[in-house]
Amino acid sequence: MAAFNLALYERLLATARLGRELAVIDETASTNDWVAARLDLDGADRRVAVARRQTAGRGRRGRSWFFDEEGSLAFSFAARMSAAEPSPVVTLAAGVALAGAVEEVTGARPALKYPNDLILAERKAGGILTELRRASGASWAVTGVGVNVNIPLAAFPRELEWSAGSVMSALGAPAPKEAILAVFFNHMEPLLETLDKQGPRPIVERFREYAAPFEGKPVMVSTGSEPVRGVARGMDDSGALLVETAGGTVSVISGETTFRMEG
Repeated sequence: MAAFNLALYERLLATARLGRELAVIDETASTNDWVAARLDLDGADRRVAVARRQTAGRGRRGRSWFFDEEGSLAFSFAARMSAAEPSPVVTLAAGVALAGAVEEVTGARPALKYPNDLILAERKAGGILTELRRASGASWAVTGVGVNVNIPLAAFPRELEWSAGSVMSALGAPAPKEAILAVFFNHMEPLLETLDKQGPRPIVERFREYAAPFEGKPVMVSTGSEPVRGVARGMDDSGALLVETAGGTVSVISGETTFRMEG
């Protein structure tokens, strides 16, 4: 695997704390677990884990995340929450930060599919998983981000060949992973401060801008019980997805979404 360009990362990083302690790990099962195991140590809100090789990365609902040693970017970080439980809006904030970083570094305009998918050229190029953890009497949001940066379409396994994409496949050229990582934190740190001081509404407003392509599209939301089917009608100010169903409008705060984009 190509060496991590630490000089580029440090040159572009402009945060006060987030991302200031970077651990580039040769191999780990999960960067989320690596970060979570160190929440009791000083500097947990500065520490970031980046995996050169991740063997058991998780997506939503326990799914595995495809990892390519040359082209994937997998990292995790922790944010201490003032509330008793981390807000699900942390995931939305990470989506906004990731979309903003990709756009700033490459010029490509991504879309965000509620609640946690980065979409480029109509293919999934990234995903986010936030988990609640407790340590030293505090609540933490441990967030893992996986991005397909420099992966050719031919490298994806057969079951992903029609759905997965990468930054490179959308651009037609490689992109610097270290730049995307640094600029992500430049966006994420002020978003976390905004969430803490102003609540979810400003984050949701930013997410709506990137989620506009899905507005008004037929959607099915799998929530673990009966699926919710209807038409996507945006999001309320708390970050819940609004679905217009035959029986009225339903608010869904989390779940796996499947959109039908034709028409």
